[in-house]
Amino acid sequence: MTNDALVTIARNRPNMIRFRLCIIEPQTPDYSTLERLDASFGAIVQHCKELRKLSLSGLLTDRVFEYIGVHAKKLEILSLAFAGDSDLGLHYVLSGCESLRKLEIRDCPFGDEALLANAAKLETMRSLWMSNCSVSFEACKLLAQKLPELNVEVIDERGHPDTRPESCPVEKLYIYRTVSRRRFDTPGFVWIVAEDASSTPYSNGCNTRYGGVEAREPSILLFLLAALQQLVTNNEFKLFMLFCITKDYYVFFGWEGACPTVYPSSYHYVSV
Repeated sequence: MTNDALVTIARNRPNMIRFRLCIIEPQTPDYSTLERLDASFGAIVQHCKELRKLSLSGLLTDRVFEYIGVHAKKLEILSLAFAGDSDLGLHYVLSGCESLRKLEIRDCPFGDEALLANAAKLETMRSLWMSNCSVSFEACKLLAQKLPELNVEVIDERGHPDTRPESCPVEKLYIYRTVSRRRFDTPGFVWIVAEDASSTPYSNGCNTRYGGVEAREPSILLFLLAALQQLVTNNEFKLFMLFCITKDYYVFFGWEGACPTVYPSSYHYVSV
């Protein structure tokens, strides 16, 4: 892929609402000039004013995220990997993309500073996924305190984050909004960071207790949910189905066959 090719696409298809470029080899430069692809993706967001979904790949620096923050005002979903130089890139995106709902980041040098500085932006989004970045467990606990209405989950197969210094980066961070609050079906390598992480240990019937983190074991509910998911085979239908499986829990199938979710029996379900 070359910069000239991407600029030509941008100029001739200004009405694009989705654009995805998948280059298999990470951090691949312009094929002909060996230059970075910042300017060409900058042209995409400058010319395509209605862009809603964007997926990046290639040799990219913080400059491309500055372009995105300035011009991609209607962007809702952004996916990126092996891109950027520093926290400044993430800051450009979170502070500039007004309509952003979903952000997926993998293998980028983004860390605590930009995330904590733009924590308020996460409250307006649906989800943030960060994998193999530079976010520390300490920052995860601070985010849980700042954003009590959101679920903050740490996914780390190396063991509980408390077994390492808090400044050590976590493997994966997932922050998302849900009406059901904390979920009940997390496997053993997922820890839910509680908002009171800095004060008292959080306990909700879990077998293992840590300060501010829930460690849950796999439940039989997982198998039930997997079986029920097979019932939803046609995403063209809008399904609102509520199954009572015990006196304490419900399984709810949401809009267009989304994955089923377990809710406490105290949850009030209303559809219109």
